[in-house]
Amino acid sequence: MKKVLPFLLSLAGVLAATDARAQMLEWKDRGFVDLSGGFQSGKTDASSTLSFPLYDETATLETARELGSSPLWDVTAGLRVWGNLAVAVSVSGRMANGDAVATTIVPDPVFYDQPRSVEAPITGMKHSELAGSLLAAWVFPVTDQLEFTAMVGPTAVRVSHEAVKGVTITEGTPPTVAVGLETLSKSVWGYTAGLDGRYAITSRFGVGAFLRYSAATANLTSDLKLDVGGLQMGAGLRVRF
Repeated sequence: MKKVLPFLLSLAGVLAATDARAQMLEWKDRGFVDLSGGFQSGKTDASSTLSFPLYDETATLETARELGSSPLWDVTAGLRVWGNLAVAVSVSGRMANGDAVATTIVPDPVFYDQPRSVEAPITGMKHSELAGSLLAAWVFPVTDQLEFTAMVGPTAVRVSHEAVKGVTITEGTPPTVAVGLETLSKSVWGYTAGLDGRYAITSRFGVGAFLRYSAATANLTSDLKLDVGGLQMGAGLRVRF
């Protein structure tokens, strides 16, 4: 919430200033389609811990992983329902694949309470997010060529995340560890709020850019909780009809 509040306050200030300049202009299009490529910033901790019995003791495997910034695609389409108000649907997605480091605490097969630490990289672990939003959109024309659109509404996010499922330990000096992976999937609800700006090149086509914040939380397992979404920005083609 500490990250969201400054963003929403800044957005409210921009909208208030835009509304003051655009209050005499009416949005006359029937609807819009926005096609954008962009970027999602921020980092999310995706570390997890797995425990299992071994040699009458407990072995643990800690996976240190971070989901970083990544490219983003977005398609948003809306229809005017009354005055400057429109109902819009947005679909966006991103992939944030990356590497992790697995640290395994392995009990000794002979000596009690003499664990050994084995560290190994896990490369190319997969992560993807597919989001769909139902948005209320308010269009603020500033001139015949420039307009802004404020959008807010609920978001459903389908999260697909690769995590460690099991461990195979081969004794040696030192022991070797092989991990098994599984893909965890879950759909969760969150929200999206943002602002899009458009500059018309013709009466139908233009270019534009957006800035928005999207947030949701996915509890994939009892010890793996992911905050998905974040600050998103992008630009692309703007179509009006």
